[in-house]
Amino acid sequence: MIKAHTNYQTGCAFPKLETIATKSGISLAQVKREINVLEKYGYITKTRVGRRNEYRLREKVEIRADDGRPAAVATWDYLPSTVQRAVADLKNVLVSGDLGGARVVHICHCRM
Repeated sequence: MIKAHTNYQTGCAFPKLETIATKSGISLAQVKREINVLEKYGYITKTRVGRRNEYRLREKVEIRADDGRPAAVATWDYLPSTVQRAVADLKNVLVSGDLGGARVVHICHCRM
């Protein structure tokens, strides 16, 4: 629901907790718990701006080696206007092996 309210250019979302609860069909208390879980695992960041919360989503992709073990985790701020560039960045890193060449994607760890 937060992603559906994200600004295309800035990547910020400002939905009220009540809006998230109503549109997702869950209680306000459950929304609060789930936002905490999303923050804990790095899928969103929440910042207080005046009297409202500003949310930023984080894209997270785990790449597995041929044997199925995790080889890399890539994360980046979800910004709708740069999604294509982030995917191209990730593909370039995987093909070239140049971790420092990424401009949008941050490679947390990589076993190549």
